[in-house]
Amino acid sequence: MSLPTRYAGWMTRDLALGAGIPMAVLTVIASLVVSKVQVVGPVGDAARAACLVVLNWTAIGLALLATSGIVSADFAIGHQRTLFSKPVSPPLYYLQRWLIGGVGVLIGSAVVAQTIAARFEGTALGVGFILRVALLYLVIGGLVFLMSTLIRGDWVAVTALLAWHVVLGVAHSMGMERGPIGAVLEIILPPRHLLSLGDPLPTGIDLVQVLVYGTLVLFGALAMLRWRPLARGARQ
Repeated sequence: MSLPTRYAGWMTRDLALGAGIPMAVLTVIASLVVSKVQVVGPVGDAARAACLVVLNWTAIGLALLATSGIVSADFAIGHQRTLFSKPVSPPLYYLQRWLIGGVGVLIGSAVVAQTIAARFEGTALGVGFILRVALLYLVIGGLVFLMSTLIRGDWVAVTALLAWHVVLGVAHSMGMERGPIGAVLEIILPPRHLLSLGDPLPTGIDLVQVLVYGTLVLFGALAMLRWRPLARGARQ
């Protein structure tokens, strides 16, 4: 079977009229921030570094918005009974919706990145930038996708995991030992530290870690849609 492209237009419209609105608002706010923010620091590019932080977290926010409720919202109201009353593959249907969301994340991230590039007279867009956004979306958007096949609060759960990752990073920078629990959490938590849009593309073992994690969560979501019964009513 192939992607149900006949639904692509409707999916794009639904995204634009739904999550697309807060995504656009976030993009505009982030663009205004990076065009005006001033940072006093010992180095001349302190403002640029701050703008890249804004860009990175904006892309993460866009990924959360684009994928929030991607599956759980339909299942909460039993909408899947109507969607799949015709011979449509649920995994491919939601994969297409996920891919469309990724395009929205790329567009929003590109707008903010271009604003930064214009301010600092640099070049932001290119194949490298697109690949970095794609990796970020694979991991963050894929994780929300997986969570959405399991629970209602998909984006909340992923936000909590990202917060835990930040906490562990701060603890590690302060010289605190990871311990066995920290080591396990580093495997479970998304490798956000390897997904910065202001850094070069990860290579070697870092790239393998990102690709393996993103592939596992994405295919985990598709597997849940393939083998988990769909006609179970609203999910709690």
